Amino acid sequence: TSYNSSTGKFTINVYGVTTSNGGTFHIKLASQEIAGEILGDNLNDGFFDIDGPNISFPNLNSTPKNYKIEFNINFDGTGAYTITQI
Repeated sequence: TSYNSSTGKFTINVYGVTTSNGGTFHIKLASQEIAGEILGDNLNDGFFDIDGPNISFPNLNSTPKNYKIEFNINFDGTGAYTITQI
């Protein structure tokens, strides 16, 4: 994971994603609570929703693919993300 302070975005590269090894993810925010808060996406619109369902990688099949995830998170748990195949 890297953070670009000039854009305010985090970047994560994920390698070898297929339909058989998951194909989804979420962002877990650290918290003093045991569970913390999970950011998913209710509408699959590129915006985080607290306690939303997992986010799916696009165009998955059995052939491994690599992706770049870029996102920002605001103090109130809102934010946006993009997923790009690399």
